[in-house]
This record gives sequence, C-alpha cells and structure tokens, in this order.
Amino acid sequence: MNKAVKIVAVSLLFFSLAIGSILAPFGDSAQAASAFTARITVSKAKVHTGPGNKYRTIGTLYRNSSVTIKGKTGSWYKVSYKGKTRYIYGKYAAKIVRAKFSSYKAYVKSYSLKIRNKASNKYKTIRTVYMNTKVTVIGAKGSYSYIYSGGKKGYVQKKWLKSKIKTEQAYVNADVLSIKKGPGNGYQQVGELHRHDQVKIKGYSSGFYNVTYNGGKGYAPAQAIAKGTPPQASVTPPPAPVVQLNYSPVNAYTAYVSYDNLKIYQDPNSGSGVVATLREKTAVSIIGQNGDWMRIRFNNGAEGFVYKDNLTTDLNRFNPPAGAYGIDISHWQNDSSGGNLDFNAIKNSGISFVIVKATDGNNWSDNTFSTNAHNAQNAGLKVDAYHFFRAANTDAAKAEADNFANVLSNAGFNNNNLGYLFVDVETTNGIQGDQTTIRNTLSSNVNAFLNQMRARGFNKLGIYSGLSFYKNYIDMGQIDQPQRMLIWIARYRGQETNSGVDAGFNVDIWQYSSNGSVNGVNGAVDMDVSYYDPNAM
Repeated sequence: MNKAVKIVAVSLLFFSLAIGSILAPFGDSAQAASAFTARITVSKAKVHTGPGNKYRTIGTLYRNSSVTIKGKTGSWYKVSYKGKTRYIYGKYAAKIVRAKFSSYKAYVKSYSLKIRNKASNKYKTIRTVYMNTKVTVIGAKGSYSYIYSGGKKGYVQKKWLKSKIKTEQAYVNADVLSIKKGPGNGYQQVGELHRHDQVKIKGYSSGFYNVTYNGGKGYAPAQAIAKGTPPQASVTPPPAPVVQLNYSPVNAYTAYVSYDNLKIYQDPNSGSGVVATLREKTAVSIIGQNGDWMRIRFNNGAEGFVYKDNLTTDLNRFNPPAGAYGIDISHWQNDSSGGNLDFNAIKNSGISFVIVKATDGNNWSDNTFSTNAHNAQNAGLKVDAYHFFRAANTDAAKAEADNFANVLSNAGFNNNNLGYLFVDVETTNGIQGDQTTIRNTLSSNVNAFLNQMRARGFNKLGIYSGLSFYKNYIDMGQIDQPQRMLIWIARYRGQETNSGVDAGFNVDIWQYSSNGSVNGVNGAVDMDVSYYDPNAM
C-alpha cells in the first residue's frame, strides 16, 4: 500500500470514529432497565451532560427531590432533566418503593369528628361524623388517617378511631330514666326505662352513655347507669333512716317546664346551688311543696326545687301563637344535623320564612350562610339575614356593616332578591358609663351601622334584641328610619306570658322559643312568629 492510500485509510478511520461519537456519545455499558422514580439521597447531586464528572454540570438536584431514571451507564444514572436526557452519579439516588395500603373498617370514638380536606386541623372541614360512625380507612399521613365516609374522602386524627365498638353490660340505677335522641337533656325523648332494666353501653359523650335496650337505642345520663348486672336482693334490706324533709310531700303528678333553660335549685330559694338546667316542655314529677316552691323529680331520678309559676300542667300553653311561622339558623344547626339542612322538610312542616346568620363583628362570616340562604330560597321559603353587632364606636359600626354587605354581595344577594336584614344587638360591647350614656352611645352606633347598610344599597332593615335589653339600651328616637324598619324581639314563653311579646308593644316578629323542633333540623332551633306580612319582607 502506497503512502497516499495509507493516509486516506487513516483519515476514513478517524472520520468514522468521530461520526460514531456524535451519533452515540455515551453507549450504555448495561442493558437499559424500565424507567422508575427515585429520590435524591444526598444534600446536592450535580446534573451532567454525560456519564462522568468530566462532563459539563448544567444543574443541581437536592435531597428528596424526585427524578425519573431512564437507564444506567456504568455507575451513572441516565435521568430526565428539564425535558432532556442527562446524568447523575448512581449512588446519589434511590428507587422509591411505595407500599400498598390495605384498607380497613374503623369506628369513630369521639362524639363529633371533623373530616378535613388535608392532614391538619387548620384545613377546611368537609364533613362531620359522630360517635360509632363506621368509616373506611384508605390511607395514612403522619398522625392522620385518610378515610372514606358518606361519599366523602378526607383526613381525621388516628387517635379518634377505634377498630371495633366495645359494648358493656349495664343496668338502670334510677327509678325512672328518660332515654334521649342525643347526648344532652335538650334532645327529644325516645324511650323510658326503670330501675334495674338492663342495657348495653356502646360509647360515652358529654356525660351521657350511648346505650341499646330491647331493640331501642339512645343516650342516657352516665350517673343513672351502673355497669354490670342488676343486684339480686338476698336479704330484706334494713328500714331506711328517717330523713327530715324540707318540703311537704304531695301525691305525685306530672307537670311541664314552661320556661326554657330553667334552673333547678337544691333548696327552695334561688340562692342555693343549681342541680340541673331543664329545657322548655320537659316533663317532671311534682312530689312536694314548700310555700311557692315545688319539689320535683326529673330525668334520672334526681330532685330539686323550682318556683311554681315556671311549671304548668296545661300542654296547650306550648301551642305556637297565631301568625306566620319561621326559624332563625346559623352553622350550629348545620353542625347538629351533620351537614346541609333539609329545607323542603322545613317548609313542609309549616315554616314560611327563615332568618339566616351571615356575619359577626367586622371580619367573621358564617361559612354556611350562602348555602343555607340559597337552599332555603330554592325550597320556596322567604329568606332574611342577620348580623351580630359588637361595635363600640361609629367607625367600628360602619366596618361591621361593610363586612355584612360584602358577605351578602359575594353570595349573590342584593336589596331586590333578599328579604329584611337585621342587626342583632344583645350586648353593650364594653361601652362605659351609666345606663343613659350606654343607651345613647349604643343607639348612635346602631344608627351608624344601619345608615352604612343603606349606603351599600340595602334599605330593608330591622333590629333584633331581647325584650329587656331593647327597652333599657336601644333608643328608637335616635334611629333614622327613611323606610319602615322591623322590630324582632326575643321573649321566651314562661317569661311572664305565652300569648305575645308585651301588651301595647309594637313588634313585627316574636322569637317565642329557643327549644323548637322542626322537621329537617336535628336538635333544638329558635322559633319565630311574624305579625308582619312575610310576603312583604
């Protein structure tokens, strides 16, 4: 081979090697594996253009960053970085292996448990579940379980779940025991048991056991339930010691509490200790008398004294007054009902209007307002709204009015598609001075609030208050009324009357009970009657 041929041959060899290096610069030394996800295990992992430190560094991945591994060249991983194939040292990453979570059933052991959209108590509540509710645990994150319940998924704290419902044998340890629908004396009675009747305990909440009995179920005061089986009398018990009574016994008869949240006293005077607080229409047994005080036995067999005028034997006393009926609601009713209220059932029970809480102070809003108001309108109910007033000066009053108006507007309401708007005035808000000074200052603040609402385009306005507070601290002479304002007054039956707010007192709406019961709402609700045509509201 001559010299010229040798030169050409060598040139072709170097050219082919150069072209090969361009087309395939980094040949894999091992077969490419299926792509997988890995995490960076060092504080910093340099990203290179080729499989080695001699290649240019074009970026950095940090500890716990996720990266897709596409293959391996020697001890270097081929990765996807910003849409291109790059390389990191193999010992700087580890494959992420996710263990499969096996779902299981669990039960709520708290009376009420909020399901949140993320694993922290600062995040939004998407549903509330109650004691012994069965849920499906489908995942975990730290101290939270990811659950499925009632068509919703979310997070709850693990500590409020249990693997099974534990039942205990028990019996009634009172002469007569009222079984309630919920854990409190204010709930509806669903059954009645007597001494030594056997029950099974399934849970505990707020001083009440969750019990089952003879096919029934409900809640009973814990102090009226004893665990175990009823005692068997083996010998005749000794005669009971003679006790000096502070009342004259009478033949027992049934009466009803005519005043809501009535205090029951240990002795026949209001200066003695309070043994219980009873709701309106609670049935009690009258067993004795001391002057104007009656000795009663109630609920779990406990006894105490109540002033005679706060009891009645006439159930007609609890008939609602004549007029158009309504209720006022807030998020408390949603919470007690486990979510949205059934406004169709509310309307079908004879209710024609609802007054919905929207705001409180200058920055708080009720997160159920928009849903409640729109659902009520869709059901054909007349809808009004109210704001709880806390302002101590006129500037604060205007700020509260802006908060109220903003929430109404953000929910899609204006002066034309919503009824009356009430300012709820129940406290003096820290205003100092004698009664006249407080009355004048508070009335001026309320007037500033109402005028600011008018400036925001809302002129169907009213005032809510308790009867005594209204008379003592609100001066209507200081309130501007370019349009007719409504007066909504709370005075519960048993407070001197059950036939109206006050003789000769001009009131448009009377809130006559805070212990009402209406289909579509679980638990007690405020009841109202309108003397003003609700169709004009």
